[in-house]
Amino acid sequence: MRCRMDVVQMRILTPYPGTRLYMRLLGEGRLFERDWWLRGYPPDTLLFRPKGMTADELTGGYAA
Repeated sequence: MRCRMDVVQMRILTPYPGTRLYMRLLGEGRLFERDWWLRGYPPDTLLFRPKGMTADELTGGYAA
């Protein structure tokens, strides 16, 4: 409220190629598809294995 933000949009984290996040997830073997951007995934697709929870927990919590 102090920031006076009127809209917040929450999305599932996307590991874009060339970013430190992408390289970290790739190095940890957590990407589901190495070249996901060539496969036409829709927005809010979980593209990596989360830490500390299952993929179903993440997507279920996002949808709730």
